[in-house]
Amino acid sequence: MGRIKTQLIKRTARKLFAKYTAEIKPSFEENKIVVSTHLQNPNKKMRNIIAGYLARLSKQKTTGSKPKPKMSPLASRTPRYGKPMSRPR
Repeated sequence: MGRIKTQLIKRTARKLFAKYTAEIKPSFEENKIVVSTHLQNPNKKMRNIIAGYLARLSKQKTTGSKPKPKMSPLASRTPRYGKPMSRPR
């Protein structure tokens, strides 16, 4: 399983992706340069995480795939077969 990105990373990456879509490529190395030029003094770890997430977003845009939808709260309580686990109130 992969690591979960924080909201700060996702928000920053989405803003960069919306603003500089033409410059962002599916390549991690090229995105590192874009991030370091457009952000003010990002540390090395943050720059790399944002660049990786930008690469992921650009790949999703080119292939047309969407991220997985979040599971609804009712789906986790209902078993595949049989009665629901919680009683109706």
